[in-house]
Amino acid sequence: MGEQSGKFYDAVKMREFCDGWKDLVLNYAEKNGISDSQFSSMRDTESFRGMTADQSKLLVKKGMGRMLREVAKTQKKMRKAQTEVMELFENMVDPSQNARIEYDTLEMINNDFKELYYIYKDRADNVRRIVDCLNNEFGNYAYFEQPDSQTGLDAFYDFCGGDSDTAGYLRKCQDKLAAFDMQAKALLSGKDTMTKTENLNTHIVNTKIALAPAPTSGVTSCKVTLDPVDNSKATANAKKNTKDDMYSYLQSYYGFTDEEMEYLKANYPNLLTTLYNAQSSSTRLEMRTYEKIMNILKTEYYKMPEWYGNPMSLNGTSEQEKILNRQLSKTTKIEWNQEKIDQLWKGCEEIYDEYGINLDPRLLLAVICAEGTGSFNTSSTNLAGDGQNGVEADYGKDLLNANNILLGKILG
Repeated sequence: MGEQSGKFYDAVKMREFCDGWKDLVLNYAEKNGISDSQFSSMRDTESFRGMTADQSKLLVKKGMGRMLREVAKTQKKMRKAQTEVMELFENMVDPSQNARIEYDTLEMINNDFKELYYIYKDRADNVRRIVDCLNNEFGNYAYFEQPDSQTGLDAFYDFCGGDSDTAGYLRKCQDKLAAFDMQAKALLSGKDTMTKTENLNTHIVNTKIALAPAPTSGVTSCKVTLDPVDNSKATANAKKNTKDDMYSYLQSYYGFTDEEMEYLKANYPNLLTTLYNAQSSSTRLEMRTYEKIMNILKTEYYKMPEWYGNPMSLNGTSEQEKILNRQLSKTTKIEWNQEKIDQLWKGCEEIYDEYGINLDPRLLLAVICAEGTGSFNTSSTNLAGDGQNGVEADYGKDLLNANNILLGKILG
């Protein structure tokens, strides 16, 4: 049996595993949404100011916020890969929802039927010789017809291949399983899930190390210290001032992947140097430089749209965010809050991840402001005074309808 030995597939167990995984992913996504919203509020608050506050916000943004989003994104990609593997099996091997196939079991059945085939063939040959002898001996008195053994031999050939090692239904089933296994491996290898997961685990470990020394008790209202940040900076200053040491430290501290770091080293070495030096001189410069680097990775390296991962904040300080806050406060029917904006961004990010379509959530916000009701006005049952679609009170349904309309126009 060689390299194919031990391979099997159980459609029922695979589906049960994937359904269980799906439930875990949905549960994580729900909790991640809550955490991400809280992180956003913490980063955007204006009541927490100063160097310590900036350090805290930077740690949350580069460590926790990004990490949670990457985990959710990786889980979603793994779920998609699982679905593709199940569909691949149904197309290549067996579409039955209850299919189960084992290479070794098929091999054993095939060998057993080949033994029966040889026994049948041997006895058929004996009968043929006996009939020939009878015809030779008594042919002048009567003719003895040969029994039809070929039908049985053909049936054995169709099922177990007869004398051939490559023919027969059972061998074809084994070949289909082997071909599916090879295609599934190629599919999963192309997604490079293992490397991405290892990089993500490295980021999680680095974040855990950074957070581990943080005090968990004895904190008073008069003073808050963030030892992990201070200690990390002291470590940075103590390191050798060589390029390799600097790059190694920055990669470990900020959680850059190997591929991201190589891209930055080749194209933006000065920015990395600025980020490294800013750790011991200016917290605000460090934050600005880090954000610039992350935007470069997003838009240049990953080719992601500028808005991806950067939801607008109703408490933001940019001119655009201030205008948005004023416009949304004027809606007449439905109130908007940060949670709805975050959901809008998440929906557009999922569309981008799934279809590669750049549906800018800021366009949808412009629609909300233009409608003036706080709704995309997609309800076909609650009609407006002019007979057109009116306010849809269910935000989830309203957003889904709006996305479907825009996607339909984009896809033609």
